[in-house]
Amino acid sequence: MNKPLGFAVAAWVSSCAGLALAQVQGGVVRGNTEINAAVGAQTAIAVGAGNQAKNRTGVVQGNAGSTSINAIAGAQTTIAAGVGNKAQSNIGVASNTGGNTQINAAVGNMTTIAAGAHNTAKTNVGVVKDRSNAKVTVGVGSVTNVVGGAGQKGCINIGTKGTDGCD
Repeated sequence: MNKPLGFAVAAWVSSCAGLALAQVQGGVVRGNTEINAAVGAQTAIAVGAGNQAKNRTGVVQGNAGSTSINAIAGAQTTIAAGVGNKAQSNIGVASNTGGNTQINAAVGNMTTIAAGAHNTAKTNVGVVKDRSNAKVTVGVGSVTNVVGGAGQKGCINIGTKGTDGCD
């Protein structure tokens, strides 16, 4: 294997990988959190073993209350290739919310690909993950979810309020 080429590819991939917009993770988020995010195009790629490629626009995780998210993405491409990798695209998503959650998410084109053994391709548009008072409004142009190889898992969740069955 040509290590300098591998390093150059890894550097190129990390420079091209899309960054999440307006993201709050972990910990406790309480009351009146509002996120407005928009992105034209995002690309995240994970190659090798045990890696994750994630495109996340919007997103609040952990315990939350009074959350309002408006997230818009033009095109998202998320690719995982190798063994035990995860490709995950998220537009919206609140997770563990507790009351008055409102998510409006829109995406033009979304492609999530997992190739290899024991990989996961997961696409989420909208999604709240429950604890009541949720309102989800979703607009999607096209979604493509591709898995190939042994022990693969592919999930597309559009709208979704409770568990998504792909955790």
